[in-house]
Amino acid sequence: MSTRRRTASGLPLVLVALAWSMVVGAAPDIEFINLAPAPAAAATPGPRPSSPSPSGDVAHVGVGPMNHDHDHDHDHEAGAAVGAWTKPVQIIRPNAAHTSLEVLDDNLRMIARQSACDAGVAVISVVGPYHSGKSFLLNQLVEMFGSKASFDIGPTVSPQTLGMWAYIPEKKLDGKTVILIDTEGFFGTGATEEYDAKLFAVSTLMSSLMIYNSIKVIDQSQIDYLDLLSRRTQLFALKKSNSTPDYLTFPHLIWLVRDFIQELDTEPGTWLSQLLIDRSRYTLSNATEAITNSPLSPIENSLENVFSSIECHTLFLPSTTKETLRHLDSVPSDQLTDEFKKDLEILKAIVKNKTPAKANNKKFLQPAELVALLRMLVDAANGGAFPKVPSVWEGFLLYQVDLALRESKYYFEDLSRNILKTHPPLPEREYFEQLNSIKEGTEVFFKTHLLGMDNVYQAKLPILHKELESASSNSRLAYNQKVHEYCHQIKDKHASDLKSTLNAISLPLSEKDLITRQTAEKEATMNSFSRMLAGYDNIVKGLKKELENAVDTLLREHIHENNRQLQNELSSAVSLAVEPYNRAIKLVENASPPISYDDFTLLQKTCKDQSEDIFNQRSKVASGTAWHSTFLQSHRMEQITKEKELSELWSKTLETYVKKCMSEAHVCFRTKTSLQNNPLPVNTEKLFSELTQAKQECLSKFISNTTKFVPSSIVVEGKTQLSAGLEQSLLDITRRNNEIIQERFSRAYETALDSFERKLGSIDLPCDTEALDLDMRSLRHSSMKDYGSASVHSLSESLSRTERAKLEFALEKASEDLRKKNTEILTKQQAAVVGAVIFEMNEQKPHYWFQNSFAKDVKNLLTRKLAARGASPQTTEAIVNNIMGNDANFALFLKEAGSFSSVGSFVLRSLIGITVILVLLKWCTHSKIQYRR
Repeated sequence: MSTRRRTASGLPLVLVALAWSMVVGAAPDIEFINLAPAPAAAATPGPRPSSPSPSGDVAHVGVGPMNHDHDHDHDHEAGAAVGAWTKPVQIIRPNAAHTSLEVLDDNLRMIARQSACDAGVAVISVVGPYHSGKSFLLNQLVEMFGSKASFDIGPTVSPQTLGMWAYIPEKKLDGKTVILIDTEGFFGTGATEEYDAKLFAVSTLMSSLMIYNSIKVIDQSQIDYLDLLSRRTQLFALKKSNSTPDYLTFPHLIWLVRDFIQELDTEPGTWLSQLLIDRSRYTLSNATEAITNSPLSPIENSLENVFSSIECHTLFLPSTTKETLRHLDSVPSDQLTDEFKKDLEILKAIVKNKTPAKANNKKFLQPAELVALLRMLVDAANGGAFPKVPSVWEGFLLYQVDLALRESKYYFEDLSRNILKTHPPLPEREYFEQLNSIKEGTEVFFKTHLLGMDNVYQAKLPILHKELESASSNSRLAYNQKVHEYCHQIKDKHASDLKSTLNAISLPLSEKDLITRQTAEKEATMNSFSRMLAGYDNIVKGLKKELENAVDTLLREHIHENNRQLQNELSSAVSLAVEPYNRAIKLVENASPPISYDDFTLLQKTCKDQSEDIFNQRSKVASGTAWHSTFLQSHRMEQITKEKELSELWSKTLETYVKKCMSEAHVCFRTKTSLQNNPLPVNTEKLFSELTQAKQECLSKFISNTTKFVPSSIVVEGKTQLSAGLEQSLLDITRRNNEIIQERFSRAYETALDSFERKLGSIDLPCDTEALDLDMRSLRHSSMKDYGSASVHSLSESLSRTERAKLEFALEKASEDLRKKNTEILTKQQAAVVGAVIFEMNEQKPHYWFQNSFAKDVKNLLTRKLAARGASPQTTEAIVNNIMGNDANFALFLKEAGSFSSVGSFVLRSLIGITVILVLLKWCTHSKIQYRR
């Protein structure tokens, strides 16, 4: 209550005075003084006392009471600091009563003696409440200009800096001489509001850039107080604007929020602008109606209209430990928080870009001119040019009445708000009882504020009742709204708790278990809701139905989610049920050699059993649902697919393995039957035996490697193919061997036949047939003997027999051909001989009586002629006999010869017969004689 009253009562009085001074004026204008350096003041700075000063916020080399013992030392320091400043110096201090400002001329001369530069002077000042870290901030800015931090920082709760302190760093800003100003903090002990306003006005009007330093957040009281100081400064500047219009301008303002840890959803500058926009119009509600409605009322003025520009920036905590925050002056920069250093770099960039030179009619001020301006501002502030608050008793009485009404209303509103702050809200009956009690207490409070003014009290009591009735109505509306919100919160909380409870239930559940669990949770939720809102009957009825509907919706959603998870569980069961097959597939893929037929059969059975077990276990919770049969069918289809895939993979793997074994068997067979190791030709029987043995060995090796895969058709088929392939290879080798042997036999056959034919060609024809046959037999025997001596006969007995018979037939045929040729020649010779004989004997036919003698002579003639042609006796005899017996022409010739000698033949035969008889008789007689003897 005390804080609120200070804000509501103390500040409005100042505002009343401010507004009044704007209407009537507070003091005559003060002439603008010459901008030349002023003579030294009587007071000189001395060392600050060791005990803390009642005003100020940072520990510096302070200013105490006048102490002439230190004048000489101070002058020495001042003279030495013109070129390069080693520490700040105090240029303004408060008087003994802490109500006005005093300048320190010696220290001002230090500034005035600074060299002039074309870019002028830029003044950066930092203002704000005491102990808000202004000096620490200035130290960071000093380092920005290449100098060492030199503003001291005090660890105690008492303010340290008094008046105004200045420091000029060695480095310039874009050619401008920079002066850093540290000011005494606001609200210091012993300092009045008027003193703060004077110090603020002087620092504002002499600065190029002002940094308003605040802590944590920006609240309404800070905006109001800064607005008040700014307006009073504006009034002060208006009084001097006739003579110094360009000097007395407001600088750029940076509102710096220190130790800022809150989260912003926008930029700091936007945040400050929104605060200024949302700030209610300054109505001077504690001032008179005439002042409020005055056209000079500062209602329309604002910080954005006063300062040339306003920016906002935040700084994070420089450290997070208590001890470090006490002694920030001794903390190295690398130990400051990263967030603080990041924010500080942004601030330094803003300072560099927003710090212009102080100018007059577009001419830059030099250090000496700035000192003259400072003296003028201090003299004007101390001389009465600053607005003051008049003391008006009548205004106070009006204000007191208005204050009592407002305070009473505030009192009622505070207490009524307090009963609204209870959580949960009071029941309706209890609320109205306390509200009536507060009304009675408010009337007592109002009477106490107007103690001794009973007439005023009675006159203003109806106004109070009206205000209280309006406030009561607002309170009831707020109460109803809060109860309504609370009941809805309870309803929403129960719905949310139920949702959390339902979400905590491990799904999926069987339909029966789910309904049982949901029914219990719904009953518990509705009972709890009814118990918690027992005192709010007018609202609970409708909300209970809403909650019930919300609960039913949640239960339906929960059932839907359970159904979804049941389907997911069934789907997962189908997916997981094929995992045994997947593992088996990997096993079959990686098996080398393939797993045996028996093991594969067992693997198939194991996969099927495990798949069934997995599906049954995972789908057990959904066994009674309508989707179970569908997913079971899907499971069966997946099983069939995976079994087929597994079987095909095993078959493919086995087929590859069998082909590999077949290939190895073929390689083995080719190795065993290599022509390099077994050059052809060889004996066919031996070759066939060796090939058959190699075939059996390779086939046995194949069978040994594939025995464990029987009775797989792949193995059986592979064996058949291998056997056929090996047999074909055997036949190929045998055929090749036979071809080579046949080739050799053919060469031997041709050689023997050619030799025989050459030898036959050497026989002179015609010749005697017998001799020819004898020679040919001899040659055949010789050729067959040479042919039989060839090595090729050892390669194949059967082929040797065949080829021998073939050669014998060929030799016999060649002999027969020669014989026929010889016969043909002989026949031709025979025909010539027969013709000659017939020609010769035809002439002698008439001389022969008997045919026999004629035939005999013909025969003899033939014999002689053949012999004359060189025929052997045997050949001659054969030819003669052939002619005599077979030649038709010759037989006709002899027959014709017999016709003319038949008488002689008869006589001859008769004589022969008689001769024979006589001989027989003689023999018989002789025999008989001999017998008798």
